Amino acid sequence: ADADPSKGLARLIGPQIDHLITQHHVVLGHQQAEVKKNAEVPILGIGTDGAISDEHLDLTYNTKRSVFELRCLGPRGYSVNGDERPPGSPTVTLRNKDRIGIPGTPTSFTFYQPASASPPVTVDTSSASRTRKKPPLHDGHVATLAEAAAMAEPPRKRRRATIQEVTWTAPERERFQRVLLTYGFPRAVLIKRIANLSQHSEDEIEDYTYAFIVALANHLSGDEKSYLVRVSKESKALTKTGHSSLVGWNKMQRSASVWGRRLCNLHFLGELARSGNDLLSLIPSSFFSGPKPTAWWGRNDDKGLLQGTYKHGYARYDNIKSDATLGFTSPEAKANAAYKPGSAATTNGWPSADVLTRRLKRLIDVSRKHWRKKRPPPIPGSASGGAGDVKIMGGPQF
Repeated sequence: ADADPSKGLARLIGPQIDHLITQHHVVLGHQQAEVKKNAEVPILGIGTDGAISDEHLDLTYNTKRSVFELRCLGPRGYSVNGDERPPGSPTVTLRNKDRIGIPGTPTSFTFYQPASASPPVTVDTSSASRTRKKPPLHDGHVATLAEAAAMAEPPRKRRRATIQEVTWTAPERERFQRVLLTYGFPRAVLIKRIANLSQHSEDEIEDYTYAFIVALANHLSGDEKSYLVRVSKESKALTKTGHSSLVGWNKMQRSASVWGRRLCNLHFLGELARSGNDLLSLIPSSFFSGPKPTAWWGRNDDKGLLQGTYKHGYARYDNIKSDATLGFTSPEAKANAAYKPGSAATTNGWPSADVLTRRLKRLIDVSRKHWRKKRPPPIPGSASGGAGDVKIMGGPQF
């Protein structure tokens, strides 16, 4: 049955967004486009960034299926739960609590259907744009990683009783592992596409991800073990145990320390990226006056490195450097920079891969330390530690 439009078909909520959807067809676009009176379809503003088109996304209610469908109208694409959808990609059926973002911008919001499924919000009626009052990270409020993950990963309808019913072959396991350690988790849609796992559903990949995490944690100790166990327990995955294909896997046991550190760091970076806040907001200004990878390197380059790693994957520096949307210093500025003796820049003006990796680790490490400082102390008598308390480890391997 169709929902009552007077009560809202759906709701969009983000740091600067609170839209109650009462019509079957709306367009999401630039904030200034909201005032267009001659628009054929109502336009709801989702941000002021120049990368957002006047008409960026088409949101249509399918009355036969009672679902909303989203497709791209603009040239920059969009993302759903961290998985990017380029222009021209197939229409996406939205589910309750899907997280939608515009790559290269701070715009990020959550889709709720029905509207009554959305959390209580406070609306500032004096503002032209209804705003959810939510203290940003840089104002001293830091949401837990569990809170961010809850917004990023929607619940799934399940049709099976246990993950053990699903067979994973050794080649599938190897492809899954490589992509997981490149992009982190939870990113079932992306893993399915890049690892060529079309024979597995997103639910199966999500469950296998956390089965992998549980199995890996059995070979770890200390902060990494606590982090991964806690994240697994807080997930919506069906399984809370391992999988038979991971039992006795010597490669996992040999590489557990490196894999554990990598996944903890990629997961933390993913939560920062999906939060919609400035990726550098947790880093003190004094950090940027310290040593730099090369003479021309600045704050925008640090931000591009973090965004690029989340978007293109760990150590995918060729892809990261060639992405014009990440805001790296222009080639002209690089050419005019006065390189110091012993500069880490290569012949084309870029720091080496080792230098970039060290900078990436340092950025995450400093962010993590300041995140922990801003969090309130644990309640006496509560369980110590948690997913947000992992220590970002240093060392030669990330």
